[in-house]
Amino acid sequence: MLHLIRQSPYQQDISSELSTLISNDDDVLLIDDGVYFCQSLHFAIIQEKAKNILIVDEHLQARGITFEKADSLLPFAQIAEILVQSEKTLTWQL
Repeated sequence: MLHLIRQSPYQQDISSELSTLISNDDDVLLIDDGVYFCQSLHFAIIQEKAKNILIVDEHLQARGITFEKADSLLPFAQIAEILVQSEKTLTWQL
């Protein structure tokens, strides 16, 4: 399953839901304000649970966030490709 996290961890605490619903076979895509997760304490929860974490590079740049792991960065143009490859998706947003 692909989890699309679009909301900031500072809007609402979803850490307990994330730790319950993300499994080791799941991928996570941080998009829109969801990219703020890479700066929060909640990021460790995602790292422990998910198989892969992808972060939309342009969304990081638009918010002035730098992220060290280049292998986690996804160009905006590849979002559609990731969505098509996923059998199921779950979107996290307010």
